[in-house]
Amino acid sequence: MKKLCFVMLVLIASTGISQAAITDLTAATQGEGNVGTSWTPIDSQGNLVPYTITARTMVDDGDPENLGAFGSTGTTYVGNSGAGVQTLKPDGSKGISGGGGHKDEELIFTFDNPVSLDSINLQINELKFNDDDPVLFIHEFGAGGLLHTFTEANGLIPATTNGLVDFGYFSTTLGSNPLIDTFTIRETDGHIFVSGIEATSPPAAVPAPGALLLASIGAGVVSRIRRRRAI
Repeated sequence: MKKLCFVMLVLIASTGISQAAITDLTAATQGEGNVGTSWTPIDSQGNLVPYTITARTMVDDGDPENLGAFGSTGTTYVGNSGAGVQTLKPDGSKGISGGGGHKDEELIFTFDNPVSLDSINLQINELKFNDDDPVLFIHEFGAGGLLHTFTEANGLIPATTNGLVDFGYFSTTLGSNPLIDTFTIRETDGHIFVSGIEATSPPAAVPAPGALLLASIGAGVVSRIRRRRAI
């Protein structure tokens, strides 16, 4: 089942927002250059993060709000501005481009384990509100695999070119903090870079004291039965 919801893509200035847990996706941390068609970044400690990033290029620009639009496998490129899609032309952008010969382009983030919607913050670089028109596809884990599509609305209030997409905003559409297993950001006009991401899995459920007591009683009963059979 596919559920499409179109709202403003809200971006807020990064100033004043805690970024301690944001994984830096620029060359400063990841190194500069092509990182392949499927890439797992590292965190500030040099450890692999629990998600992969893949790229697509030459996505059908006549079908910008369709996640399944025809396209080709791309190569993720990392530079000083962040992660983008490698161009095959010398004068092309190495960002996620929605113009030129390789339009449209996208980066796909796939988590090893589902993460909470409101834990995701995506940092965008080189955003120009008069030129860029990103589309965001968010896929819910479970719940019938619902797909939600968000587009930037015309007349977006001006903000800085470095901002955060706070996924918690989308809870007004998706409901109370659902789990997300993958999302895609596509550029359909101009170009942008993803310079950082923060996302966390929900903590494991802790059994209630009563449940622990019942489990203990059950284990004791099984133990007594085994001892009787052994006599």
